[in-house]
Amino acid sequence: MGYRSDVAYTIRFKKEEDYHLFILETKAKPEVAGALGECDLDDKRFRIDFEAESVKWYDSYPDVQIHEKLIEQAADWCNDDDHQAIKETGQTAIFSGRDYRLGFVFVRVGEDSDDVERREGGFSDYDWLYVRRTIERG
Repeated sequence: MGYRSDVAYTIRFKKEEDYHLFILETKAKPEVAGALGECDLDDKRFRIDFEAESVKWYDSYPDVQIHEKLIEQAADWCNDDDHQAIKETGQTAIFSGRDYRLGFVFVRVGEDSDDVERREGGFSDYDWLYVRRTIERG
């Protein structure tokens, strides 16, 4: 059966034009475009959401690679905003007061109780995605 994880991520945009540009850029990359078909695209709130339960999330799997590349693309956008802010002000976007165009949060929870991975960038907020563990009695 193999080790399984629950995985979710969200990519959120402040401006509609950035949301649409990101989607166009993604569709132009065959190695990433397939991820969009597995995501919920919210054209009203300018966000891309993905959630999967009990999946084998191995880097060697092509269906995992496309999602990882989508997260990398979001991180690259945040890095570009940092580089632009450094060029303009000498400081990163966070310290220069410059706004990021997007924020993202990725969370993976494995079967083991201490196996939790969280990545985030841009203007992300902690409550976008978080882990809540409960004790159940059968």
